[in-house]
Amino acid sequence: MKNISIITAFIICFFNIAKAQTDYCKDIKKDVDPTKSYVAYYSPATYLYVNKHVADYGNHTVLSFHTTKKDADYEAYGEYIFFADGTMWKDQGAHIDCSYIDSQFGYSYAAAKRIDDDVIALLKTKKIIKVQIFDVVIPVTNEYATKFMAYMNCIDAIKK
Repeated sequence: MKNISIITAFIICFFNIAKAQTDYCKDIKKDVDPTKSYVAYYSPATYLYVNKHVADYGNHTVLSFHTTKKDADYEAYGEYIFFADGTMWKDQGAHIDCSYIDSQFGYSYAAAKRIDDDVIALLKTKKIIKVQIFDVVIPVTNEYATKFMAYMNCIDAIKK
C-alpha cells in the first residue's frame, strides 16, 4: 500500500512538472498604462521578442529585434528570420536603430516591426533556426524556437 502511495505521488508530481515546463504563457508580462488607455503584453526580451498592445481604438502586434556589435553602423537596415523548412521572412526596408552602450558591449542594434496576421501565422507555426539583424546572424536553439512559437500563440490569443 505504501508503494502505491509513493508511485501515485510521483506520477502527480511528474505531470505537474511537465505541465509547468510547457506553460510558456506564464512568461508573458502584462503592463497597464492607464494614461494612454492600453494594455501591453510582452514575451521575454532576447534578440527576438513580440509584444501586443490592446486598446479600445485597436490592437497591434509588434516584432522586435535586438543585438549588440562592437562597431557602429548608423545606416543599418534589414531584419531576417530563417525557418527550418528553408523559407525566410524579411523586412529589408526597416531602419535599425544604432546606439552606443559601452566599451564592453559596443553598440546596440534594435528594430521593431508591426506585423499582420500573415506574419503572425508564420511565427506561430514555423520553427525558427536563425535570426539576422543587419549583418549579425544569431543561431536560434531548438528550445528557444519552441518557446517563441508558444509565445506567439499566447500573445495572438490575447483579445483584451
